[in-house]
Amino acid sequence: MANVAAGRLSADDLDPATFRDCRILHVMGSSLFSPRMGEAIHRAVRLALDAGARISFDPNVRQELLGRPGTAELIAELMGLAHILLPSEADLAHLCPGLPMDEAARQLLRGPAECVFLKCGAAGSVYYDHARRVASPAFPVSEVDPTGAGDCAGGTFVAGLL
Repeated sequence: MANVAAGRLSADDLDPATFRDCRILHVMGSSLFSPRMGEAIHRAVRLALDAGARISFDPNVRQELLGRPGTAELIAELMGLAHILLPSEADLAHLCPGLPMDEAARQLLRGPAECVFLKCGAAGSVYYDHARRVASPAFPVSEVDPTGAGDCAGGTFVAGLL
């Protein structure tokens, strides 16, 4: 990953002016692949919050990343800062072990989160906020490759909020 653009990004590369008009900063948990990237994301979140933006976080918990230094702690920190949470069912099982789906989503709303958009794969999605729960079925499709499907669903949701 060191030779890809994200692998070269450092916290010092982030210009506070970039965040001046930011309304929502979206962070993917899968981007937490190195301590250097974690530092950059940490700074980006702080700059976005200072600029008045909301934080959107898709924990995208990957077991292979949890063993890396600081990753689990950064996921926990971002969960505690995010206004918009976009977990999958697997993320909920990791973040709120043993809790039924609805109870786990409600638990996530006990922090600063304004809403939870739960991605349920072929079963669709469920939206939660402090007042309601709205389930939405998925569109029937012939799956070819599910890679990025949850990312597309989450990106569409955040774009819709904007």
